[in-house]
Amino acid sequence: MDYKDKLRISIFQIFILFFTTSCSHIGIYEELGTYFKNIFSEPDDLSFDVVDKVKFASMQMRLGNNQNTLIVLEEDNQGILKWTSSNAIKIYTQKGIITRFMGLDNELGILEIDKSHPILNDSLSKERKINLTSFYTFKNPDLYRLPVKTEFYYHDSDDLDIFGETFKVDIYKEEALDNLIDWKFTNLFWINQDTKRVIKSSQSITPKNPKVHYTVTRKYSKQ
Repeated sequence: MDYKDKLRISIFQIFILFFTTSCSHIGIYEELGTYFKNIFSEPDDLSFDVVDKVKFASMQMRLGNNQNTLIVLEEDNQGILKWTSSNAIKIYTQKGIITRFMGLDNELGILEIDKSHPILNDSLSKERKINLTSFYTFKNPDLYRLPVKTEFYYHDSDDLDIFGETFKVDIYKEEALDNLIDWKFTNLFWINQDTKRVIKSSQSITPKNPKVHYTVTRKYSKQ
């Protein structure tokens, strides 16, 4: 039984406990309903007005089911993009893959991406699966160059709506295999069929933190 299954069982047990108490406690049921909504539904997207006010390259980002926030491109260092949020979180990406995440108790110090990664070397294929080994360095607690094996493959194609604009995308998955630590995750990448670039993603950065979800809200173009 995985973590989500255990969580659902625990919540169901809480629901039964509340349900069997006096029906006069209407406020309790309302709070419980709000609790369910926060767990099982995604937070609302930022408004178009909020995104449109920022004229720099930007992304909508959130951790797990926390509220979405806007992060803005601060620097392009030879293809490594540095993004910054208003609460001092800093994210580094390389072709849409998160390679560093700062501002949390447990940080991704650096991700050394397998050089054979199809996103990294522009070799996306719908026909083949590829096994990869990348190296993760964590901080707080420190762990240096942990090898993590994954399998990368095409999953599906779809239409993706981003603030009223529709993009045709190919969806790729990257799943963790058996590794030195018990860290099971699935990264998702929505690839724009026209540009072959990641425009939406869901990625695990450390075993101790929830996934990072982001959507490109204003793309970056080199001058």
